[in-house]
Amino acid sequence: MTHAFGEKIRAMMKKDLAQMQKKKLIKIPQRFLIDHKERDLPTPEVVKSTQNHFWIKADDPEIPELISDADYYYKMWNMGAWENYLFGICMSAKATLKAIETAKGENQ
Repeated sequence: MTHAFGEKIRAMMKKDLAQMQKKKLIKIPQRFLIDHKERDLPTPEVVKSTQNHFWIKADDPEIPELISDADYYYKMWNMGAWENYLFGICMSAKATLKAIETAKGENQ
């Protein structure tokens, strides 16, 4: 019986650790970050990736540059300054801003 209890405790601790580590990461869309990096701008380090998303550290020192660039792209789109073919990147910039804002709110 003690063995089963110990296994339950270990499973709970593993789950708690995974949640703590997850809270320190921000899930953002790949499209805008790739564009940002291709323009040789300071870019947060990608910790994990899937087909459509990257996870970056919430405390990465390059996040302010990413925010500034994403904000610029989205504001310029709203003003009608970009061509229609940039729609996807501009919407990815908007989603990037929202993801960072949401994550920062959760981590405070």
